[in-house]
Amino acid sequence: MMDNEKESSAFSAHGGGGSIGLSGRSSGSRFGGGKPNITCHYCGKPGHYMRDCRKRLAEQSQGGNERGAEGNQRSERAPATPRKLAFALMDKSWLKDWHIDTGSEWHITYDASELQKVRTVRPEEIFSVTGYDGSKQQPTHVGRYTLKSNVDDNLEIELDNVYVVPKAMVKLISAGTLDESGVVFEFGDGKAEVRFKGETILQGKVGRTYVISYGSGHSAGGNR
Repeated sequence: MMDNEKESSAFSAHGGGGSIGLSGRSSGSRFGGGKPNITCHYCGKPGHYMRDCRKRLAEQSQGGNERGAEGNQRSERAPATPRKLAFALMDKSWLKDWHIDTGSEWHITYDASELQKVRTVRPEEIFSVTGYDGSKQQPTHVGRYTLKSNVDDNLEIELDNVYVVPKAMVKLISAGTLDESGVVFEFGDGKAEVRFKGETILQGKVGRTYVISYGSGHSAGGNR
């Protein structure tokens, strides 16, 4: 398991007028104070992330119903949503777009070639991610990803500590990690908005998943 106190996660946004940045530790601690603009993907109630959901945690400990059994198939530290997308290992189709995930404790991708400053994951950083088929996967590398804003053509967002899990099927942006860095998420009206210091830097939603999508001829970014 990863030593959370040693690992920090950073976020920075670069625009035409310069750059802004901040960092926060991904300590694995539970959030306090309430999150009025967050809706839990597990119980459907506002005010908390799925990883903090009391209903999910209670069902996991009891193991007495279908949703609890599904939760117990995951590592305690494993990304949990978007539902059955992240590790649908029987599906050969990788999803190219990034998904905002309120259950994941880390940013995760399957494509190391898109990252900058890539290095091998150190032994003390290893964690396990359990798929819905029961298989366990571990990250192999970690690096930085430069994500282009889909609301401002002149803005780029740097995500540090993006972990490579080669058999993942989808790319996950950890809402909890960015929240600890001062980023605000607002879910409602059929979309998700990601804001930093009052400015909307990302938005998107497709169905029940929060997908960062781009118009024709545009891409999310990546290694340059």
